[in-house]
Amino acid sequence: MLALAHTWVAKLTTAAVLAQLLIGVTASPFDAVLAIRSGTVAPNQECSSNSDCRSGNCIEWQDIYTACQRLTPSGDYAYNCNSGEYYFQDYCSGVAVGQACANQGECVGRCSKGKCVKTVSGKTKCKTDLGCSGLQVCRNSTCFLPAPKSLEPRESCKGDTSCRSGRCVTDLAERFIGEGIYPVQPSCDVFQKGQQGCRNFYDCYDAACLNATTTSYGTCQLAPDGERCVANFQCQNVCRADGICYTPAPGSVRKRDTCTESSQCLSGACNDNDFIYHYRPDFTKSDNSTFEWVSDLNCAGSPIGGKCITNDDCDAGTCKSGVCKGKPLGASCASKTECTSMSCTIPSGSKNGKCTKGSA
Repeated sequence: MLALAHTWVAKLTTAAVLAQLLIGVTASPFDAVLAIRSGTVAPNQECSSNSDCRSGNCIEWQDIYTACQRLTPSGDYAYNCNSGEYYFQDYCSGVAVGQACANQGECVGRCSKGKCVKTVSGKTKCKTDLGCSGLQVCRNSTCFLPAPKSLEPRESCKGDTSCRSGRCVTDLAERFIGEGIYPVQPSCDVFQKGQQGCRNFYDCYDAACLNATTTSYGTCQLAPDGERCVANFQCQNVCRADGICYTPAPGSVRKRDTCTESSQCLSGACNDNDFIYHYRPDFTKSDNSTFEWVSDLNCAGSPIGGKCITNDDCDAGTCKSGVCKGKPLGASCASKTECTSMSCTIPSGSKNGKCTKGSA
């Protein structure tokens, strides 16, 4: 998973500031409380409950998505959400069409002459989806009303009915693109297993995209042997290093190659707690010129006494006559994995030592 940079943003004491603006004099703490309780807190300012806000909606901080719905007076996003910046403060959402607004950042729609009004698809200019009313989204700086079930996975959206997957979500979980990073705004979900409508494997969360062509959509299903794949979860069995689904013979999969169960491995152990990244063809391009890093289960190496074909199959010792064998006590060694005792004592300043009994 890609790591997110969590940036703490200083919590503003907006209650007192709001009170000063509302009554025009120096505010006491009691005045600040009255201001909040009156339901007069402006959009994008701190709140503690829905009743505090003019919009009637106090957004609780949760993740990148909620931080990125906070706007500037000009209607831009207040934070660089692609950096993973969080905002640890609840704040009021923008007001709906028909309510009073002081600037574009306070309105879900267009702020015109002090009132939030509906936007016109194809005409009203915008900076974010929040600058467009209803189900309209911002495309090429202009509000646009998508046709029902027309938006592709990962396109920003305002409602389920606009998405081909039937789901407009704020917690889109990625398997390939920026794995694990949530979108900065509501986006159309990818397809689940069994759903029809995928263009390529990026559109499916837990399966491969089968039977898709340049003129028709495919279906998200587990791929049988012989079909292309990028990760194990797309196959009925295992995704081979060359990107083809196959069924491995029992005990045939070597160390660090992908597996789904231990019986497939030469060592007898498929590591369910040791995912490693594999480099496989990206089949969204006909010439397979690009590759995709994916994380999959892999076969462990064999211990002393385990099966092997070459030394690379052994986690410890060397491969002799199909068995991983360690060196005896007193033999020269450069690491503990060479020794049957799993203990190699190396003198200070030396590269090599001797196999020793080790600690009990």
